[in-house]
Amino acid sequence: MIREFSRFELASGGGLPRGWQIESFVVAPWFGQPGGGTAYRLLDQNNHTGPLLRLIDAGLARSTHAEITPLPVPPDHIAAPMVDLRAYPEPYRPVARAWFQWRIIAIEGRQPFFDAKRFPWLPADFGPLLTASERLWGEEQPLVTDGMLTFSLGGIEFGFFLNTDDKWVVQQRDRNIWHQNWGFLLLDDAQKFLLFLIAEEARALRGLPNIGTSWYRDKPACGIESVRYQQDSRAGAVYIRAAGSKSEYLAWMDEWDATRFAPAFGYSYNELHTVLSQDIPPAWFVELG
Repeated sequence: MIREFSRFELASGGGLPRGWQIESFVVAPWFGQPGGGTAYRLLDQNNHTGPLLRLIDAGLARSTHAEITPLPVPPDHIAAPMVDLRAYPEPYRPVARAWFQWRIIAIEGRQPFFDAKRFPWLPADFGPLLTASERLWGEEQPLVTDGMLTFSLGGIEFGFFLNTDDKWVVQQRDRNIWHQNWGFLLLDDAQKFLLFLIAEEARALRGLPNIGTSWYRDKPACGIESVRYQQDSRAGAVYIRAAGSKSEYLAWMDEWDATRFAPAFGYSYNELHTVLSQDIPPAWFVELG
């Protein structure tokens, strides 16, 4: 993602997907450059911030660090953070739990995320530039406001809510504008998709093999098909449904997302968590209140 772009490099001779571009922008010091400076974001064919994982899946980018398999056991006991999951209504509670559990893995169990040991070049007075959540977690933690759950991954804000058509919507804020990029008929599928996003981010940051990348390349999903909708305003958007079914669609998303997430439709939420936890010792998963 944006803040972790320095962990990856474009493959030699590799080009961006058609319609994609790299845009430079000015960043604050905590984005990884002393005193701030210039960083880069990927823009997809819809001019929205595109995921770095898409380039990795296509073989156009690679990590600058060797993959780790499996993740080492944490050297010390990880203290459970003070998180009251009762503050999150039931539809959002599993997602909030997943965010905190996987974020602990992403930051190696060390809190606060921003400290002088981890970022020795930060100015002593950088604290006011960050929210309390950013100082502790390096991201904005889950928050429910006006019926919508929000949180950030890779410095990008996501929202999750039930719309007026009784569809579960996952949206992404890009340059201060919300884009409704994903839609789901069933709550369980929406929760699984967010678990998938959260876990894949943590796995990428810890150097673990990416589950979605292997699914994208091997295309193992059975019983699921995607259907293009010609009148859709977004390039590459597809509807997902059970193969051969004429009933209501299960989901709406980008074709790349659909390909790499399709096998998850065949898992329960807990089964998907088990799959995404491959090569991670159980000691990393802290029980929350």
